[in-house]
Amino acid sequence: MPPIDTASPRPARATSYDVALAAGVAQSTVSRCFQKDSPISPDTRAHVLAVAEQLNYRPNALARSLILGRSEAVGVIVTKYTLRYNPDVLFALGEALAAANSKLLLITVESDQAVHETLGRALDFPLDGLISCADLSAVDIKAFQQHDVPVVLFNRHSTARGVDCVATDNANASKRIAMALREAGHSRFLCIGGPEDAPVSRARIDAFVEEVQRLGAIRVNAVHTDFSYEEGSSAMSAAYRRSNGEIDAVFCANDQTALGALDTCRFNLGLSVPENISIVGFDDVPDASRPTYMLTTVRQDVRQLASEAVRMLALRLADPSRRACTVIVPSELIKRESANLGL
Repeated sequence: MPPIDTASPRPARATSYDVALAAGVAQSTVSRCFQKDSPISPDTRAHVLAVAEQLNYRPNALARSLILGRSEAVGVIVTKYTLRYNPDVLFALGEALAAANSKLLLITVESDQAVHETLGRALDFPLDGLISCADLSAVDIKAFQQHDVPVVLFNRHSTARGVDCVATDNANASKRIAMALREAGHSRFLCIGGPEDAPVSRARIDAFVEEVQRLGAIRVNAVHTDFSYEEGSSAMSAAYRRSNGEIDAVFCANDQTALGALDTCRFNLGLSVPENISIVGFDDVPDASRPTYMLTTVRQDVRQLASEAVRMLALRLADPSRRACTVIVPSELIKRESANLGL
C-alpha cells in the first residue's frame, strides 16, 4: 500500500454557503431544508436538496450541534473486558441509542482504574450524555455534570448526586447459583473471578462465597484472572492440582473463564462434566449455548439494561434536578448440561 500523501491539499468540502449561492437562496434556507419539520415549501426544499447533491454537500453535524446546543451524541465508556468478552453490551446500547435518535461515541479504557486518564479528552466532544460501563470517581462524575453532561452508570453503582444507575441483580443471581449447587450436594468450591478490583466480578464472587459459606460449604477458594478463556483454563488447572482434586463445583464471574475451565476439566484433567465436577458461568454469551459447551449460566438481559440506561438518560436531560434512580434488572438462571443443580 503506497504511503498517504499528507502534503497534497484535500479538495474543499462544500459548505451551506456554497449551496445557498448555487441555489439562489439564503444560507438559513439551506439549513432549514435539511430539517424535516421546518416550514419550507416542497418546491424550495426539492430544489435546494438537488443542488446540494450536485455539490456533494452534507450538513456538518458538529456545526449544527454548536447552533442547537445538542449533538445527539452520547459517549459510551467500555473497558477492554466488556469489549472483548461481552460485546453484546455495546451492540445493545448502540441499538437503544439509535432508537432514541442518538449516536454512540465509543470511549474505550484499559480497565476501571484507567478511566480518569481518558475522560479528560472525552469532554472535548459536545456530548449530550455519558453511559459508563466502567467505574467513575466522584471527581470524574462532577466534571461531566459541571459541563451539563448527565451520567448513567451501566452495571455499576454510585452514591454520587444526580447519577442514575442500571444493573443486573448480580448478587442475588450469584446467591441463587450457590444455593442450587449446595442443594445438589456440592461442598468444595472454586470461584474464578476477573481482576481483583473489577466491581462486577467482585459483586458476583463475594455474594457467591458468602452464600455457600452460610450454607455450610467445606471449602471455598477464589482466584482472580483477566476474564479471559486462557486464564480461566490455567486457573482451573492450577487450583485443581493445589487442592489434590478436591473441587466438585466451579463458579465463574463470566462465561469466558467458565468455558476455559470447562475445556481444561475435560481435556487436561480427565474429568467428566458434570459427573465429576459442575461448572457455572455468568452472562450467557452466544458460545455458552453451543453444543460443544452447553454451559449452565446466568443470562443478564443486556437489551433491557441498555433500554433502561437510555431511558434514564432522556429523563435526566429533561429534568436535570430529578432525584437519582437505580434500576435493577432481573436475571435468569439458564440450566444446561455443565452443572448438576438442586433447583
